[in-house]
Amino acid sequence: MEKYIYIVIHGEVQALKMNPILSQNGIMNLEAMPKTLLPEIPSAVIAGVGTRYDETAELLDLNITANSILCGSPAYYEKPFFVHLENGRISYEEKTMIIPDTYSFLQALQSNTVLIVDKIFLLGIKEWKESDSRDGEVYKITLEADQMLSSFFEARNKTSLLYEISDIDLIFSPKQIKSPW
Repeated sequence: MEKYIYIVIHGEVQALKMNPILSQNGIMNLEAMPKTLLPEIPSAVIAGVGTRYDETAELLDLNITANSILCGSPAYYEKPFFVHLENGRISYEEKTMIIPDTYSFLQALQSNTVLIVDKIFLLGIKEWKESDSRDGEVYKITLEADQMLSSFFEARNKTSLLYEISDIDLIFSPKQIKSPW
């Protein structure tokens, strides 16, 4: 048994600040995405908390059914840093990023769920690096039921299937259209 989860990384934002809005490039790149890539009727649309996720959903004609900070939030995804003054120069030291347990989150979703996320969401899946994805990209994740593990838990009166990620396909990447203004 397979299920499919669609991951939409929110569009490019205007600036790295709390709760930014999409940039003109982000808007244009999302408008260029063929709407036929996503399920016609998603079983759910779960988005991060904040303006960039709402705007992305609106541009893709998706109705958000739930919000989750696992998909992203203004505070969670700001790049925190410490500022140091050394020999009259400012240096920055990044804090350790907390990576959400996205693998467990995917287990609980129905097939044809669309997630609108920050690219950091993908770090919790396999060996993903932040540089492996860009704003506005869309991925289709295929999960297959692990029959052996599922049978083991079923024998103990647990009815949920356990899934393994079998494929992560990039199905859309924006051309990074530059706005004329």
